[in-house]
Amino acid sequence: MQNEFMVGEEPPSADAEKGLASKELNEPYSGTVTRLSQSQTAALEILRSRHSHARSINLPLSFWKWATRKSNSSSDIDTNPPPDGGLTAWTVTIMAHMTAFNTFGFVNAYGVLQTYYVSRFGLPPSTVSWIGSVCAFLMFFTSTFSGRLTDAGYFHQTLLVGTVIQLLGFFSASFARNYWQILLSHGICIGLGGGLVFIPAMSLVGTYFTKRRSLALAISAIGNSFGGLIFSAILQSLLPKLGYGWTMRVCGFVVMGSMIPANFLLKPRGIRRTKAPLIDWSAFGEPIYACFATGMLFCMVGMWIPVFYVSNASRLPEFVC
Repeated sequence: MQNEFMVGEEPPSADAEKGLASKELNEPYSGTVTRLSQSQTAALEILRSRHSHARSINLPLSFWKWATRKSNSSSDIDTNPPPDGGLTAWTVTIMAHMTAFNTFGFVNAYGVLQTYYVSRFGLPPSTVSWIGSVCAFLMFFTSTFSGRLTDAGYFHQTLLVGTVIQLLGFFSASFARNYWQILLSHGICIGLGGGLVFIPAMSLVGTYFTKRRSLALAISAIGNSFGGLIFSAILQSLLPKLGYGWTMRVCGFVVMGSMIPANFLLKPRGIRRTKAPLIDWSAFGEPIYACFATGMLFCMVGMWIPVFYVSNASRLPEFVC
């Protein structure tokens, strides 16, 4: 039976028919291969270079789209009431707990490092305490801007940048040899990174709960104390055995192991937010809020003194039994 072809179309050659048969039987094609001319090869190379150039351009564009994508766009607004429980809500609570664990939990364990820094550098305790003081200050100060970025819809970007800076601080501190290097890595990097992740994570918890909000916030907040217990035990146990470098790396791996899942699991609810200034100074005109802010100021002034100096005080002769 003869094959039928369209008008004006040439029938395939014997070599082509043999090649099709070989392809169907998964056999190598043994027919003649037509080589491309020099002009065709040049045209093919141009097409390949354009394709690779387009991919290299698309990568930064994709990153820019992600970096500027808001989590509270008008198309993502959730008008439903808070779930007040469920897998997503409690997962957010646990991840916020771990964020507090990695930020102020590590600051609460600074007393162990304060004693180590004093003995290592031979500096007065008041000079060494600048490391922990700068770290705690930057966590609070940076929270002013990270909270506003979260309200503006840049939650994931803020959390990711804070995680990277925080991990950079831990691992760079492990290689530090001088006081100023530790001040930059431990004091500034860990402080900046912690401020960028603490408030954004903690602010999500209240949006997922109504009746159980106090319980969820309490579970998140005790991460500070729990982190102080765990990091103090890690530092106290590993500093004599592994040295300062590997002890800080172990702390960095602990932070990494919990912050990487947090970047994937923490998800803000699409709540419509009104535009507001960076700092709403009019809020201080409310007597209740002004009294609360003043009370917290004096509370924070006295809170860090025993945290930083209790370890040094325990080594004084009058405290030794």
